[in-house]
Amino acid sequence: MKRNFVQDLVFKYRLYGPKYFVIFSLIEIKRIILRTLKISYSQYGEDRWIANNIGKDKIKGYVDIGANEAIKFNNTYLFYINGARGVVIEPIKDLYEEIKKCRPKDTCLNIGLGDKRCTKNFYRLDPHVKSTFSKKEADKAIKSGCKLVDVQKIEIKTLQDVFGKYIKKNKVDLISIDAEGYDYEILKGLDWKKYRAKVIIIEDRSKEIDSFLDNNGYKLAYRNELNSIYLDYSK
Repeated sequence: MKRNFVQDLVFKYRLYGPKYFVIFSLIEIKRIILRTLKISYSQYGEDRWIANNIGKDKIKGYVDIGANEAIKFNNTYLFYINGARGVVIEPIKDLYEEIKKCRPKDTCLNIGLGDKRCTKNFYRLDPHVKSTFSKKEADKAIKSGCKLVDVQKIEIKTLQDVFGKYIKKNKVDLISIDAEGYDYEILKGLDWKKYRAKVIIIEDRSKEIDSFLDNNGYKLAYRNELNSIYLDYSK
């Protein structure tokens, strides 16, 4: 649903309440400053953390799952403008089309990912950042004030499919996953002994994910209000 600037402010105030509206507004101001200076495009500076601790030039390839927008709050755009290339996955059709326009040197896919190939219901919500394949997460978001726009049938592939078809010689340094409660299913869809990435950014936070990644050679290196960053310690 398209809103002008004033309508968007009113919507967010009603959705989040005065306290969180002020917090999100301050974050947005900071993000605009960082974006203007081309320092960070992630919501909470995750890309800047990686650039400072791993090295911006060390990220040559990525897979961005649930990218949402091409630039705003995006975990891979900083590396894109630095010359990195990758696969960007977004199930919302109009957002996918916008990503293709803004990032023509990336491979853009209008699909969903999971632990097996199938077709699943996709719950498109307003605001669109809350859209999800998880009915549980969709119901929770609706209860908190989000609006259900529609329910679509979306093709589901696995991360293994993406690596096998689009990634040459395993040149992936960063995997970013933002799937609103569906992150664990995506992680299970890859053979981690065959394919690796130096860094994983993931939004979902759980002991289940911590344990899964630890068992596959990744340790938690950084965690903020929203995302967790894991590094490959197997090498």
